[in-house]
Amino acid sequence: MPRSENSVEEWPHEGLESPGKCPVCRGTGQSLLHDGMRDRLFHAPGTWRLQRCGDCGAAWIDPRPTPETIGMAYRKYFTHTGETDESVGRMTPQRRLFLRTTALAAFPGLRFLVRPLLRSAAALPWIGGLIRAELRHVPWPKPGQRLLDFGCGNGEFLLFARAIGWQVMGIDADADAVATARSRGLPVQQGGVEALGEGLGRFDGITLSHVIEHVHDPVELLRRCHDLLVPGGWLWLETPNLDSQGYLRYGENWRGLEPPRHLVLFTQDSLAQALCKAGFIDPPQDMPWRPLCRRIWGISEQLAGGAGEDLKRLVADAERRARIDPKVREFISWRVRKQG
Repeated sequence: MPRSENSVEEWPHEGLESPGKCPVCRGTGQSLLHDGMRDRLFHAPGTWRLQRCGDCGAAWIDPRPTPETIGMAYRKYFTHTGETDESVGRMTPQRRLFLRTTALAAFPGLRFLVRPLLRSAAALPWIGGLIRAELRHVPWPKPGQRLLDFGCGNGEFLLFARAIGWQVMGIDADADAVATARSRGLPVQQGGVEALGEGLGRFDGITLSHVIEHVHDPVELLRRCHDLLVPGGWLWLETPNLDSQGYLRYGENWRGLEPPRHLVLFTQDSLAQALCKAGFIDPPQDMPWRPLCRRIWGISEQLAGGAGEDLKRLVADAERRARIDPKVREFISWRVRKQG
């Protein structure tokens, strides 16, 4: 967690670039949001400046790492490792049961048992919400329907999607993550946004879980996803919300900023603009509320050096508001369809 900031390795000057304008709407009006930010989570080098667009409300790192050097920010990053026994031991009983059940779907002969079991369990009050959230609220597939998870990491979500009947495929830029996913029998290839091309075929659904904030050109990512969807296909995405209660409370200490890996931060309005520019005409659908404040605020409180006094009450109040107002949730979580 936070460590001494007396000495910070600098990012190489030749490895920086300035977008010059908003990466979402291309507006040139901007104001300084934060300066001198450091990565106090995973200790990537550099100090960073966050600018905010006066037109669409998005924010971006400027100057930012170039595509050639951004990998330096992920040397100690956590999301691309395989699951450990220790991490499983800390899980809730419901999630442990869910993981063990979906693991059975790795055996083709057992999949016909797992799918109806998961469908039935999704309707149960004590575990149904967890199952639907783990499955990113994707619809139950018809035979032969295809799903792509871009930024799939170690492939955990793909295991879930395959367990309920999707024909899955994943793409990730991290070689170790790809190796872990392949060791699980998943069809995953290594690559970035450039890998989203015609050779992949068409998909009925695409998921982007905390991916869009990491890319240099988010509109291009969304445009490529739009092109890969069949008519009527859907895109699910989730990303930190710059209008969240957590950011309002913690500012530069908010967990969702994560410089320099989060190159672009969105509000609902700016993300809607990006989707429209990419060809998604229909309005997005908010996904059901799930509690996030305890985890996000807890880390943010540590980054802010707070004692956490009265945090439990504040989190409870924040969750009550988030239940009824998606615009202030910690994450934007949407599904949007390509017109048929």
